[in-house]
Formats: sequence, C-alpha cells, structure tokens
Amino acid sequence: MVDGPGRSLPAPEADALEAQLRMFARDIGVLYRDQKERAEQLEEALASLKTTYLETIRSLAFVVEAKDAYTGQHLERCRAYGVV
Repeated sequence: MVDGPGRSLPAPEADALEAQLRMFARDIGVLYRDQKERAEQLEEALASLKTTYLETIRSLAFVVEAKDAYTGQHLERCRAYGVV
C-alpha cells in the first residue's frame, strides 16, 4: 500500500493495478475507434442529406420553370442565394 512519497506498492498489487490500467486503456481505445467511425458515418449521412435536399429544391424549381419560365428563373436565383 502507498503510505507517502517514495513508497511503492507490493508487487502483487502493482501487477493487478497495471493489468487493470491496461484493460482500461484497451477499452478506451476501442471506444475511441467506435466513436470515430460513427462520426465519419454521420458526416457521410449529412453530406448525402444535403445533396438530396438541394436536388429536391432544384427539381421543384424545374417543375415550376416548366410551367412559367420567369418564375422558374426567379426560383433558381433564390435557390442559388439560399445555398450561399
């Protein structure tokens, strides 16, 4: 047991603590890799969602433009400003 500065643990206790610390370090590494992978998946999903959203807006603008060219051009300008 540690009583003060300069004292060390008995070997069996030190070995047990070292083993426990190694397990914690391994678990933290696994959790880190899992979280990093999830973050990458979320970034990809967000990019896909943004692309789909913009394509939907563009498609709706083209539908309106097919009916009325002036309104369609106005919607395309509004879409372009909205993206900025």
